Amino acid sequence: MGLKRSVTDAEKSEKKCKIMAAARVAFEHLSFHDISMSFLADRTGLAKGTIYLYFETKESVFLAVLAHELKNWFMALHQNLETDVVAVEKSSQNDAEKLVSAFKVATRKNLKMVELFAFLKPVLDEKISSPEMSQFKSQVQKHMSDLSKILTAKGYFAHEKLANRYVVQSFTALIGTYQLSSISKYESDLIKYDAQRDEFFMMLGTLLQAIFLGSQRNFATHQSMAREASK
Repeated sequence: MGLKRSVTDAEKSEKKCKIMAAARVAFEHLSFHDISMSFLADRTGLAKGTIYLYFETKESVFLAVLAHELKNWFMALHQNLETDVVAVEKSSQNDAEKLVSAFKVATRKNLKMVELFAFLKPVLDEKISSPEMSQFKSQVQKHMSDLSKILTAKGYFAHEKLANRYVVQSFTALIGTYQLSSISKYESDLIKYDAQRDEFFMMLGTLLQAIFLGSQRNFATHQSMAREASK
């Protein structure tokens, strides 16, 4: 008797999520190169051919995982900004510190997103189809645009263009700082791992605050120059 084929959208979605969940769990302890489609088939109890019905390549699986983690990161950041949860922290006394805290809290909850994004270009991009990658990048741009609107509405920036520039620069700084950090998921010494992670967040906070303050100074300078030119 053959395997029962998925016939409803709900069943198809369930299997796709099951494959993604297996990939995410495996990535907690294994390197990307140690995880194969056969490995995912064994972990999910699905036939290898079934895996390929949902994802053309292993890279496609991890791109889907990254897209999911990225959405969760932006949702956490939105929640922090909308509810001003981080405003209760003693360090959050001004806009720069509040915004940096919001980024750091969201990142602590979704650090896996940063790890996945860090090897997007050198690994995933090589075997992802152009339409698939284009769709992913459109999703990233949409998330950034939505975040820029929130930052503008909350009064962090005078207009969306300035907010979007900050979002792009901060996200780039987030991924770049992680790539240069000494964090390793293979670190067996938890005390050492915690120290590496704390160092990463300290560097990230300093950089994000500098980006925010720099953007505000540049805007103030441009406004001042515009007023002088209009005289």
